[in-house]
Amino acid sequence: MKPRSGIKTDLFADEQHRKKIDTLGDPLTEIESHIDFVALAAEIDRVADRGSTILQGHGGYGGQPKDVVLCACSNKQLYEIEHAVQAIDPGCFIIMLQSNEVHGEGFRQLELGKSESRNE
Repeated sequence: MKPRSGIKTDLFADEQHRKKIDTLGDPLTEIESHIDFVALAAEIDRVADRGSTILQGHGGYGGQPKDVVLCACSNKQLYEIEHAVQAIDPGCFIIMLQSNEVHGEGFRQLELGKSESRNE
């Protein structure tokens, strides 16, 4: 008897894959449905004392609804948050971006009506 392989090599593999997803659901969407994003945001607040925002989005490829957690933090807090989030969701997708400025509560405040000058 010929050993079976997990790799599909026939011309209809993509079609079979899509039928399976249509029948069973997308595994990533199923996993994501079990992640408590409110608890994730609370954990960010606990480890780094930073608030976060939960945004509702849609995947560009499949159009599936997705929650996105957005948090602005310092470089030091970044790694604390990264480890906490990965402990809750090991398969998470994290984007780390450096910003030029962040204004608002917990960050630098701008006074209304005054221009900011870097030379002063």
